[in-house]
Amino acid sequence: MKYLVLFFILHLSQSEKSEINVVLKHCTCFKNDKYVEKMTSKRKPINRTTSITSMDIYFRPALELDAPLHVEFIANKKFTTQYRPFMVNLKYELCAALKFKNHPLYKIVFDNVNRTESNMLDPCPLKGHRFVKPYYTSYTKLPPLLPVGMWRTDVKVTKELDNRIEEEVFRFHDYYEVTAKGIIEF
Repeated sequence: MKYLVLFFILHLSQSEKSEINVVLKHCTCFKNDKYVEKMTSKRKPINRTTSITSMDIYFRPALELDAPLHVEFIANKKFTTQYRPFMVNLKYELCAALKFKNHPLYKIVFDNVNRTESNMLDPCPLKGHRFVKPYYTSYTKLPPLLPVGMWRTDVKVTKELDNRIEEEVFRFHDYYEVTAKGIIEF
């Protein structure tokens, strides 16, 4: 059923030549005190398609997080009063993604983060202070196939424990609104 809906949205976006506008609302972050001492994430909208983003994560002293670490991306669409997962749920082994620059996760998510402005892309282990200096985030690269409405993107980093149970290290939520002409609301 998901593929049928995706095909319909792709067909509609190509046939209508619609234009997508992504309006950033706000960003929140959450940390597990066992691993992270302090975490801040800031986004400041400049106009309807561009914002300035920065992030700081301070891991506990003398703590080195190494594989197996997982990063999960979930797109959530707001239906009436709550956000529910909608078609996108990606999960990757974080250290493998950071090791290889041609990894799909690296290309999709970290493509516009400059290596000189951040140490977030340094290989594992995760330790000390990880940061992203303020950089411009543009939403004009998004394909015009997202349904109109309120969205939340969840990025969650987890550590796999000995018994294959995952414990959350940190996560952040990015809230935004998609407005467009020619795309049907779901």
